[in-house]
Parts: sequence; structure tokens; C-alpha cells
Amino acid sequence: MQQLLIQAEQADQTAVPDGMDLPEEIARREERLATLAQARAKIEVHAKEHYARELAEYQDKLARWEEKIRTNGKKPDGKPPTPPAAGPAGKDQINLTDVNGHLN
Repeated sequence: MQQLLIQAEQADQTAVPDGMDLPEEIARREERLATLAQARAKIEVHAKEHYARELAEYQDKLARWEEKIRTNGKKPDGKPPTPPAAGPAGKDQINLTDVNGHLN
């Protein structure tokens, strides 16, 4: 506890950089966090839409794969289709300066 008090005292005595207005800086950071939350929400919506499209394509490919098995009586050459992954891909992005937030 004493160590925390010493650290707090040292932080209080540290000079604020010239030109920095703490209330403005706090407001800027809170706005940035809100913008990031909006971007995250838009990416999630896009990911759900993308997943729905990919799932429909996967189900169509799987149906054709199974139809070939029924018709020929044996598995077709190659691997069966793989199901899509749910959720955002690592490459999904939003330009935070773009008001409309289009995905890249």
C-alpha cells in the first residue's frame, strides 16, 4: 500500500508536457475508444453477412459433392468442401477516418 502511495505522489509531481490540456486529451481518448467500438461493431456485422454468404456457398458445394457420391457410388477426387469460419477475418479493416466506415 505504501508503495502505491509513493508512486501516486511521484505521478502527481510529474510535469504535464507543454501544450497538453488534460481534459481535452481525456476527451480525445474517449472519443477514439468510441470510434474503435463503432468500427468493431461494423466489422462484426460485415463478418456475419460474409459468413452467411459463405455458408450458403458451402452448403451448395457439399450438396453437389454428396450428389456425386450418390450418382457414382464413390467419393469424387479431391477433398470435400470445408465449412467457412465464423467471425471476422484478420484482414477485415475499417478506415477510422472514413465517416461511412466501408470495409477494405
